[in-house]
Amino acid sequence: MKSAQIESMLAEVVGADHVEKVGESFLARPANTQEVADLVRKLKEQGVKLGVVGGNSSGILQSGADVFVSLSRMNQILDLDRDNMVVLVQAGMITWDFQKTLLEQGLYFPVDPFSRERSSLGGNVACRASGPTMMSHGETVDFLLGLTAVLPTGEILRVGGKNYKNVAGLDLNRIYGGSRGRLGIITELFLRILPKPEVSSTIFVPFSSIVEAAERCSALTTSGIIPNKMELIDETMLKRLGDQWPAEYRSSAVALIEVEGYRESIEHQIEIVAGGLNRGEKGQYQVLNDEEEAKLWQARTQLAEVINSDECHFLHLVVDPTVLSQAVEEIVQKAAAESWPLGLVLHGSASHIHPVLLDVSSEKKQSLDMFLADLMKKLGGRLVPKALTIDPGAEDLNTVLFSRLIQVFDPQGLMAG
Repeated sequence: MKSAQIESMLAEVVGADHVEKVGESFLARPANTQEVADLVRKLKEQGVKLGVVGGNSSGILQSGADVFVSLSRMNQILDLDRDNMVVLVQAGMITWDFQKTLLEQGLYFPVDPFSRERSSLGGNVACRASGPTMMSHGETVDFLLGLTAVLPTGEILRVGGKNYKNVAGLDLNRIYGGSRGRLGIITELFLRILPKPEVSSTIFVPFSSIVEAAERCSALTTSGIIPNKMELIDETMLKRLGDQWPAEYRSSAVALIEVEGYRESIEHQIEIVAGGLNRGEKGQYQVLNDEEEAKLWQARTQLAEVINSDECHFLHLVVDPTVLSQAVEEIVQKAAAESWPLGLVLHGSASHIHPVLLDVSSEKKQSLDMFLADLMKKLGGRLVPKALTIDPGAEDLNTVLFSRLIQVFDPQGLMAG
């Protein structure tokens, strides 16, 4: 189908003002679920390959579809039910906008990916992005009660709803979690919300090395408390932040640990955390004031931009808490032996490790990838792929079954993931 014909067809559905050329592709911005369905149906009839864009924090615009369906106009809360603590929201709403709106009303959505200022709620579900609060509050899909999605056929699927118990059989909500747009376009979400915590507090802890930080923070898993957030950053990544990270908070490695709850419990939680970190004396840690807390967490958020830049190659590892420090130590030793310019960022409470290679030459990338794959195999961890593998003939049964599932939802293979 010719480019001019595609552009005309898109404009017919969403209006010419909401269609633009992006490289060799088109970007269309529908306003509601019906317009998404109309777009998909027309594109399907012409065999046009399409992808979906929320906040584009996952880089979907690089996937090579002919048309990208942007949900940027679908960014409204449709219903806020305070009595039942459920929100119906359009999938294109940016995570931080959603969180701020709730906080202003004394409500709370704890799922907090570090791309929250760019990522959309639907994208969080599609990419299963949850952030550092995963251990304390659960994953994105744990707050998902229902959704509306436009299938690759153009049909509109509605699953679940306001009720906390919505299914007695297969839960299609969870099938969409992590599907990365391959099973259709999520347009609306029913999300469970919480009351806003009375108070939160952040503890800053310096360490002599990222290995020590990982060792002490993993020990917190047996301390009787799960911090709301626990982020570990090494000196290399602190330097990449430049002036965004204040000089007085620099060290060989640092931890930012947030606890939340009732005011009466916060001091006790801080004491437990400090004891678990072997930092019992107050001079060995610092409870941040509101201004310091906001500044350091904002700087940590900016690391998402650094890590996702073209100048870096980063990976996502998941290990058991009991081997977190061993994994970090082996990565640090290998990087030193190979002279890799490597930084580390960790979600300590969830035992997630982000090695960040600051040299994107293909030789170093390949060597690092091979080493980390072998390390995860040895430690029983997992190297999380950045994209879905679709191969019906693969040896891995998970890949085979997901490939077959995609063929059921998208028999023409038109959805880019």
